[in-house]
Amino acid sequence: MNSNHSMFIEVKSCDAVVNDMQKLVLILFLPLVLVILLLDHLCPGACLVRSVKLIILIFLFSLALFIRKKNGFDYGEKKLLRLAFFLVVLGDFLFVTSLHISPLQEKTIFVGIISFLAAYACLIIAFQKSRSPGIAHAVAALPVLALFVPVLIHYTPWVSGPTFYGALLFGVVLSGMAWRAICTIIEGYYALHVALWLALAGYLMFISDLAVGLAVLNPVFSGIFVPWLQNIIWSSFIGAWIIIVLVLAEKDFLKPY
Repeated sequence: MNSNHSMFIEVKSCDAVVNDMQKLVLILFLPLVLVILLLDHLCPGACLVRSVKLIILIFLFSLALFIRKKNGFDYGEKKLLRLAFFLVVLGDFLFVTSLHISPLQEKTIFVGIISFLAAYACLIIAFQKSRSPGIAHAVAALPVLALFVPVLIHYTPWVSGPTFYGALLFGVVLSGMAWRAICTIIEGYYALHVALWLALAGYLMFISDLAVGLAVLNPVFSGIFVPWLQNIIWSSFIGAWIIIVLVLAEKDFLKPY
């Protein structure tokens, strides 16, 4: 009886429509994603557009904080997700600042990268719910390796020395985060629909940062603004954090037992 009841709750939570707060997030931010994509084509490379992207990200983070205040009780994992979001906003702020303050460009970019690394470390902690990976975990790594290994092979001729090792470290942490996000589906800690959202969000962040690496390290794209590449970067990046905010607004957060 209890087992059947748990299965009923799980199916119900998977099939249920989004709640009012989640609807608000989607109504507000999906059109803004389209605005970002359009601006990259209308005003390619404009600093003002880059600032608009940061403002939208801050707005999304503010909504994540509002959700915390509205819900009252907070899971530890949601606190980690929110901390990761703060670190991403901080990192992006430093990247935008580097565009306007040339003397501090190298320092702000470096600290921004560290901030992103710390954010992904927080996500790994939030996602990891099993200390004994099995065959299913190895299978979950395949989508990550299928993208990361070819990109790494192509990156190798473009960079060397400290830049290569720094990019490799970042790539390993990024890949670990995406892998652990996918593993939430098989570990059964989060509600199934939440695990699917987390897996999608993690993989979108993975795609976004690999595209950033392509834009920065590939000599074909380095130093120029490529609208279609920026569209990939920003649609996947903002899309991932919209999903994280949907997770933060989810009441049926953990798998029922």
